[in-house]
Amino acid sequence: MMRRLVLLAGAATAQLGAFVDNACVYLRDGVAYRSGHELENAVFGDNATKFWPRLSRSPAYDASLRPQAWLEGRLDAGPDVVSYNFQLRYFELREKENALTIVGYEHWSWTDRRLNYTLGPGCGPTTEGWVLSAGFIPKLWQPDPYTVNDLRNARPFSPRDTVFISPGGTVTIAYLSTKHLQCDMKFQDLPDDDQKCSNPVGSYLYNADLVRMAGPTIDYTNAATASGDVFSNQWRIVDASAAVYSTSYDGVPYSELHQRARFSRKHKYYVSEAMFPALFFLVISYCGFWLDRTVAPARVAIAVIPVLIMRTLVNGAFANIQIISYNTFLTASLHLGEAMCIIAVFEYAFVQYLLAREKRARAAHGRYAASRAPIAACLRDPARDAPLAVRAAAARLRGLVEGFAGDDGLLDAAGLRRVARSLGRAPSVGEIAAMVDMARRGATTLDVAGAVDFVLAYDEVCCAGVAAGRGVVDMPPSEQLDVGFRVAFPVVGVLLLLTQVVAHRDEGPAGALFEDSSFNDPLFFSWTPFFAVAFAGCAEYARRLSRARGAPEAPEDDPKAPTAVAPEGWGSTVGDIVDAGEDPATPI
Repeated sequence: MMRRLVLLAGAATAQLGAFVDNACVYLRDGVAYRSGHELENAVFGDNATKFWPRLSRSPAYDASLRPQAWLEGRLDAGPDVVSYNFQLRYFELREKENALTIVGYEHWSWTDRRLNYTLGPGCGPTTEGWVLSAGFIPKLWQPDPYTVNDLRNARPFSPRDTVFISPGGTVTIAYLSTKHLQCDMKFQDLPDDDQKCSNPVGSYLYNADLVRMAGPTIDYTNAATASGDVFSNQWRIVDASAAVYSTSYDGVPYSELHQRARFSRKHKYYVSEAMFPALFFLVISYCGFWLDRTVAPARVAIAVIPVLIMRTLVNGAFANIQIISYNTFLTASLHLGEAMCIIAVFEYAFVQYLLAREKRARAAHGRYAASRAPIAACLRDPARDAPLAVRAAAARLRGLVEGFAGDDGLLDAAGLRRVARSLGRAPSVGEIAAMVDMARRGATTLDVAGAVDFVLAYDEVCCAGVAAGRGVVDMPPSEQLDVGFRVAFPVVGVLLLLTQVVAHRDEGPAGALFEDSSFNDPLFFSWTPFFAVAFAGCAEYARRLSRARGAPEAPEDDPKAPTAVAPEGWGSTVGDIVDAGEDPATPI
């Protein structure tokens, strides 16, 4: 019987040896293991289903001892090298919270020679290695990884993680991770801004003398394209890098791996939904300067509505970012447009003030003209009895005219023009000179009495075509203000906008500014209407100035000079004076 048992044992041993020689098994310390469960039971020495792992320790593996310390046989052994990599699958920059959310697979790996094994000769190149069961993960030595700038609790290893141990003892832990990282964002160049964020990781328990971080170079740019696995409608990753740093905490150095990525904003949304509308409503506000200043409802509507739209655009821009105490390029541009629209409102308010003054001056002129005969008689004969109101009006008009008279007491065409403008009329110097020349047949000046009579008869003798070439200086003050804003508004707007560009971009001379590739986008072309409007305003101003400077005076014996007939009985008193202005009741 004994001999038979010996023979059976020998046969079984021979069959096992043959099985090991030809089968795909795990080999460790000369022992063959047909499954990962047998191997981990031999290494960790217990049943993985036990609730308390401490009750079933194994002398083959001590999880409290670093791999390098076990290998060298001393506690002060060299550092263990821990590699880290993050495979990005999704990202989101939360601008209001100064945070970056990334989703992807984290990979931690290190070498532990205590877990060294080999595959049997029957294993092929596609044979899987040792996948550690979930229950044994707490018994595995771990580098205690953590994320430095994680806004939430750092994620520890869990039984749901995949732990792969390759031949040679290289341990790799992989799991799907969602990280909420602090990212210090700067918005000065919004909407063409770049944000730099990092994913710094290290060991919380072991310092740099015990654990040293390492990691491969990363490439997020390919993953962040429309054809890749990662895509964002608002951001694109322009570059990424990884570097190891030694950071000191309370005087103790720790090794950290910093993965950095630079995100560039896709600014089309802000350009099309904020900057273009702001530009269009700014142009609408500018168009108000070309409307008739006497039509108050239209001017008020076209001035006030752009202000409200600008305020809405500014609020929308600030609603998408965090509360900041500095200007961005976007908000500064919108504030600039808002300020210019508000200035347009103030401009029309001042135009209304000037119109009211002109209206009062014309009303006073009408009252004086109604008493023209008594006033003229009082001026010719100061000793003549006249009502007190007539004397007061004559004295007031005499004082007004004498204030513009020369040292000889006479008024030339320029002085007469200033008197007429004081009474709400806006003739040009050429028109005054032509009227005086036609009335007095060569005269160029009038005395005080003649000047007063000329001003009082202004509405009776005015007719068009006496002299050509009315310029800006010949317009009423209210119209001069409108014309000035037609020119200055776009020019000042363009200059202020370029100032914002220079202030928010680290550029040198103006020539280098336009060489920046960022101007080859809609952001640059959104400024083009400003230049077009500025050019149109300057052309209008130049045209009016050329007309004003080239206004001809009617020569004395020119047969083509325009003529007009004065009312009967008026020319014998002061002279036949005809005004060539437009309807005096309507401001020019």
